[in-house]
Amino acid sequence: MLLEQQEVDLDPTARRVIEALVDERFDFRTVQGISEALDLPEATVQEVLDGHDDLVRLSAAPGRNGEALYTLRSQPVTTREKLAVAQTALEKSVS
Repeated sequence: MLLEQQEVDLDPTARRVIEALVDERFDFRTVQGISEALDLPEATVQEVLDGHDDLVRLSAAPGRNGEALYTLRSQPVTTREKLAVAQTALEKSVS
């Protein structure tokens, strides 16, 4: 597993949350999705994600409903994220 290869020292809860991001079925995960999958409070999941910016990054593109999306920092920035950044820059320059 990715975390074992990197020899990351995490408490058991943090390890579970970070491993949820390794799940190949998803490119990005929401706090709610991880919370439901792991049966953990959303606040706990958010705390882990916020506390491990060395392993986790927030996507520049929001989810379908505007929610924050997270992935592993090792994952490349997607075209969708690049377009979201460009769109935000354009909107700011016009307003």
